[in-house]
Amino acid sequence: MLRLGISGVAGKMGRALVQAIFVTKDLGLGAAFESASSPVIGMDAGEFAGVGKLDVKVGELKNGNLSQTDIIIDFSIPEATLALAEICKSQDKGMVIGTTGFEKDQLGYLEECSATFPIFMSQI
Repeated sequence: MLRLGISGVAGKMGRALVQAIFVTKDLGLGAAFESASSPVIGMDAGEFAGVGKLDVKVGELKNGNLSQTDIIIDFSIPEATLALAEICKSQDKGMVIGTTGFEKDQLGYLEECSATFPIFMSQI
């Protein structure tokens, strides 16, 4: 089973991803993250997404323990994506980035990161 982590789980895409993981065979939710100020911190990610209890509590990104995940999917904000890239780099995890709105230097940093761990990102 592929275990996914979701960063930005409280947003529309984050909730949709939790729902999609729930109904997809061979996928599991390993972690869910939000900013420290989010009211969903500590909630069960499945209950928040409307699929029932999954025993995965929404945690703060800065405390990002990725040990229960294989890949992280990020739909957050550029600053959170960059912080997550540091965590992924230190824990040798891959990223799928759906976040938009990066500055040129931020994209350059993510390109540098992609030399040390896998990153999938689509840019228009």
